[in-house]
Amino acid sequence: MWLSYPNQLFLTNLIPHKKLCYDIMDNYPYFRKIRFLKHQLDVMHRKLIDRVDLIFVSSTELYKKLKNKKNIYVIKNAVDMTLFNPFLKYDIPSELENLSRPLVGVVGYVGHWIDLEIIYRSAKIHPKWSFIVIGPIHRNINKYKVDNLYFLGEKKHSELPKYISFFDVCIIPFIKNELTHKVNPVKMFEYLAMNKPVLAAQTEELKRYQDYCYLYSGFKEFESYLNKLIKNPSVKKICNSFLENNSWKKRGKTISTIISKYAK
Repeated sequence: MWLSYPNQLFLTNLIPHKKLCYDIMDNYPYFRKIRFLKHQLDVMHRKLIDRVDLIFVSSTELYKKLKNKKNIYVIKNAVDMTLFNPFLKYDIPSELENLSRPLVGVVGYVGHWIDLEIIYRSAKIHPKWSFIVIGPIHRNINKYKVDNLYFLGEKKHSELPKYISFFDVCIIPFIKNELTHKVNPVKMFEYLAMNKPVLAAQTEELKRYQDYCYLYSGFKEFESYLNKLIKNPSVKKICNSFLENNSWKKRGKTISTIISKYAK
């Protein structure tokens, strides 16, 4: 049985199974800001870790936290290269059609770990640029209202390539904390597959990708990189082998091989 979140612990007593697999995609307890809820999630998380037969983690930083556990494998995020294809011709989405260029974009869940302040400050400095945020919004954004900062809400995953294709710079504006330091962001691979320059917060996990992303620490460095990339939107060296090695097709084969060893 495949489990992917701590609150699925109760399923282990309800559904008959031969083996249990826990897919740990994030440092789950730190999704919660309220101490009691964080503790509750942590308890379920630890119980699942002790109960399952096989564990997958999505980042090296998550692995370091659990490396003393048995049967744990690092399966990082990846990209569907058929969907995120930079060589296709995309029609510009209606929401972007009349916006002033350049376009600075971020795609993802807008939770407490996203640094909206850094986007807001940059948008105020560059009123002729357009800053685009795509993704479900799960926090108050009223204080970040400025004319050139656009919250477009959630889009279907299949629609994301056409939006990203018109971005001049793609950003990953994480607030650095116990959650984000252990995130291996899937959007990084999708941005890179679309041949876009990526400007990302320098988290512990993202330091491993400094050959592919421009990493910043603080607003001053964010602004410096962003200005350079707008003037010269150069993509760091991306070879086909990097994208091929980080495709979901390849990840699926790896997962299948591992599971087959435990399914007997």
